[in-house]
Amino acid sequence: MIAFDLAYELSLGMTCTRMGIPAQRRGWLITGLLYVPSCVVGTVLWPRWQLMGLSPENTGWSILTGMVGVALVAGAYALGLRMGRVSRARFVAALVVAWTLASVAMFASHMPIFGEGRTVFLLVSGSLNAAALAYVIRQAW
Repeated sequence: MIAFDLAYELSLGMTCTRMGIPAQRRGWLITGLLYVPSCVVGTVLWPRWQLMGLSPENTGWSILTGMVGVALVAGAYALGLRMGRVSRARFVAALVVAWTLASVAMFASHMPIFGEGRTVFLLVSGSLNAAALAYVIRQAW
């Protein structure tokens, strides 16, 4: 679900910025080696679900929309890197806004979150991403 992906990457970028240059580099590795490939898999296997119904399936538009969505995920990390330099209050406010918008978008899309093999994908992808974020935080301390 692209809304969750964008919120996660924005949060990762903001968090890594506050932790310094080594964490920012690790964040790029997480984005490039873990998160973007999982978005590609989600887009290939379940394009309508991953793109939250924004594009019809099995058309040239779904492929193009999927590619733009994956590029936006990396762009969200880069935006997070820029936004992470703000004050603590703005940092928290930006995270709250990002996750609120992601939640509203996911529920407004009326796309089922689970089913058709997506449950396993969500559990594996979510676990890997949580472990990667924990690694970045641990290395920064």
